[in-house]
Formats: sequence, structure tokens, C-alpha cells
Amino acid sequence: MRGPVIAGTDGSAAALRAVEWAAEEAVYRRAPLVVAHAIPRWAVDIPVNQSVEADERARIMLADVVSVSGARYDGLEVTTEILDGRPEEALAERAADAQLLVLGSGGAGEFASLLMGSTSRALTARPPCPTVVVREPSAHGEVVVEITGAKGQDRVLAFAFEEAALRETPLRAVHPWSHPRPRPHEDLSREERRLMAEVLGGWKEAFPDVLVIQDTHHERDRERLLVEASERAAMVVVGAHGGLVGLSTPASHTLLRHARCPVAVVGC
Repeated sequence: MRGPVIAGTDGSAAALRAVEWAAEEAVYRRAPLVVAHAIPRWAVDIPVNQSVEADERARIMLADVVSVSGARYDGLEVTTEILDGRPEEALAERAADAQLLVLGSGGAGEFASLLMGSTSRALTARPPCPTVVVREPSAHGEVVVEITGAKGQDRVLAFAFEEAALRETPLRAVHPWSHPRPRPHEDLSREERRLMAEVLGGWKEAFPDVLVIQDTHHERDRERLLVEASERAAMVVVGAHGGLVGLSTPASHTLLRHARCPVAVVGC
């Protein structure tokens, strides 16, 4: 049996959007939904009554969240969990056997939303499983995946093709490229298109029902390209490569801040 879809929540509006998105995704995947909230119990000598009160507040908040997000999906199995520890650590541990971890990310505004945003950034640096950050309601458009040409991108492509198949929507493969040494632009463009075809060939055979749109761009600003692609997308899928490329670098957090659709980060 495949694992659940896990949605982390802190009670903020941003987190509620993420839970609603996670409920829809769980239906796509025919998976149970777990809505989880982490309580950081900072001191070992915290009074028992304060700990009990924190648990009670969390139970009430989780019940409210589930009543809003899960009720509209008949047959969806929804459970709630209260985790102990810092949100990024507790959620990473809980999501070790999950299909998907879903988080909200808020901009300026309420403190809880900002807290969830920092948790999202921490978890996408080293995702414990495919991790989706939801800023805005999802459109029903195409799935966008970034093709980097780096080794180890199979997990990223597997997730992107699976999402496109589940949603019965096209997959747009975006490949931004640049070369430091001067060469004829057309020669380089042909090489990059050939690279794209080689990378996608086996996946197109494995998912014959997924329409693949190939986009190559001579462009250094990959974040800008992906943000633009997100305007017509249901999801953007990128890889996290341990600090070299992907969402593990601070510059790449531009995509998390400005994407107009959910962003899925898959470890490579």
C-alpha cells in the first residue's frame, strides 16, 4: 500500500489553502489524507497544564481545518495528528513514508503564515518526499517540469509525468540553457533540443497518453522563466540537488515566493 498525502498546517489562511489542495490531490491519488500540526515543546520543564492546553487548541484547530477542507470529497479518508517538535523536523520525520507532503507559504501578514513559509523553505531544501508548496489556489492547467540536464533527474520526471497522467493534462518540459563559450546559437540550440529529446524519450514511451510540450530557452534567469510558466499551470515541478541547483539555493526561493501555482520539489 502506498503512503498517505500529508498536509502540514499551523491554522493560517496559507496553510488552509494547502490542506484544501492536499485533499484534492489525495482524491487524485486514491490515498488517505493526514492533516498534521507540530507543537514545539521548547522546555523539558514546561508545566503540564500548558502542554495540555496546547494539545486542546491544536485538536480544535485541526477539527476546524478538516471540516472546511475534507467535507467536500465524499469517501476521502481524513485523519489528524499532533506532532512533537519543530515543524520542519517533525513533518520531515512523519513524511518519510508519504506519497506527498503539502505545505502552505504565505507572504507578508499574519505571524502564523510567516512561520509556515519558513517551514516550507526549510523542508524544500532537503525534501523528505515530493513536497508541494501552495501559495495560491491551483488552476486546472498543464503540469510544468524543469529539465536541467543534470544527473539524477529521474525522480523529478517520474513525479511530473505521474501528475500529468493523474490530472489528464499536458506536460510542459521547460529547459533553460546558456553556454559560457561563444558558439553559433543555432548549433547550440540544436544540441539542447537533442538533449531534451533524449531525456524525455523513455518517459514519453512509459506515459503514452501524456501530451508533452517541449520548450527550450536560451536564458540564464531560470526562475523568471518558471514563474512565467506558472501563470498557466496547475503545478511546477523542480528538483532539489543538495545545494547545486534546484530549490536548495536561496536564489531559487524566488520561485517559491512568486509562482502563481503550487510548486513541487522532488529530491534528486
